[in-house]
Amino acid sequence: MASNHVLHRHPFTPFDETPPVEAAAFSAMPIPEQILPQLVGENFRHRLGTFPVEIANWLLRDAEFDLTVQLKKKLLATRRNEVVGLQPGGDEVAQEAAQLVSAWAGVELASRGIDALVEASLLVADDLAVLQPVKSHDGSEQLLLNAAVVCCPSRWMLSEKMGHNMLAIHEPVAKYADHVGAAVDTYFQRLTVEKPVWRSNWIIQDHPALFQPQIPSGPLVKTPDELWIRMERQTLRRL
Repeated sequence: MASNHVLHRHPFTPFDETPPVEAAAFSAMPIPEQILPQLVGENFRHRLGTFPVEIANWLLRDAEFDLTVQLKKKLLATRRNEVVGLQPGGDEVAQEAAQLVSAWAGVELASRGIDALVEASLLVADDLAVLQPVKSHDGSEQLLLNAAVVCCPSRWMLSEKMGHNMLAIHEPVAKYADHVGAAVDTYFQRLTVEKPVWRSNWIIQDHPALFQPQIPSGPLVKTPDELWIRMERQTLRRL
């Protein structure tokens, strides 16, 4: 998870948080070794890189949990349309995903449909995105992003991803289609309810804010030592 603490002279979102202590005393959280970027071969290639995860460790809490939930609450109160997405027919899967999260957290939900997914999103630090199988005109089945609460986008807008399949969602990612497009679709179809998996991804960015729906118009740093590695732990689980 990217740090909430910003030591930066060019903030570009209203949700950047300042360090709780003097900059001289600030130190970033240690990153778990298992999610650090790994060198696999000499040539770059996108990989799924998934690993089994026990249900008990499906969703994790770290030292940033409270700050992240505060950020979510602020966004949901002031910019809900930017962080909550629902397609026609998506209420049922939103409810099912919300119940899966709430059962894991040991909390009973008071809401239904997409509101339940919003409620469940405040029980965890993770964003929640739900893919739903939908038959296309030719009779084939596709997994479409039909319900989501995403408060930590990495320079993309949720509204532009809703209702699309994985290939379309990742269209901006260079070589995604060639390297892993078909493999991802097959892998998702084979997921099982009781055997979730986790993976991590990373990207070098010039700002550490969690909520980054926009791409800045120009560089935000002057030297390489001001760059950040943004890392995300993702889990996949079938409903």
